[in-house]
Order: sequence, then structure tokens, then C-alpha cells
Amino acid sequence: MRTTLTVDDDLLDLAKRRAVEGHATLGQVVNRALRIGLMAEAPRRVAEATVVYGDPHPLGPDDATLRTLAAELDDAELRRKLDT
Repeated sequence: MRTTLTVDDDLLDLAKRRAVEGHATLGQVVNRALRIGLMAEAPRRVAEATVVYGDPHPLGPDDATLRTLAAELDDAELRRKLDT
């Protein structure tokens, strides 16, 4: 799409230099610069807060705790069998 813009002289000179250095057209350089600039300024999506009621801890023990408890029960069962 064609349009008319007022661009600062120093920015136009820089864009023209970039176009020559990169073997691109002035329009390509300006489009790329606009894309990069507008994407960088895009508002970041912020997730909504999650409200947690009650105990903030997990609902049950973790795997390491479960393994420890299972080993203790096995040991207790073995002791019980040896005592009888």
C-alpha cells in the first residue's frame, strides 16, 4: 500500500544506508523496522491471577515421601514377621 509519511532526516538517511548495505529497497527496510518496532512495543499479555483458597500445599505427599513411607512399612512388616 502506498502512503505518505513525514520521517526525520536522520532516520531516512539511516534507512537509505541500510537499504544500500543490505541490497534491499527503502520500502523493505522501513517495513522491517516498523515490524520490529511495533512487535517490541506490543503489550505483553498478563495472565489473570488465580485465587487459591485453603491450604496452598499439594494435596498429598510427593514421590520421595511415598517411597520413604513404603520402605518404613516394609521394614515394620519384616520386623513383625521376624518377631513372631
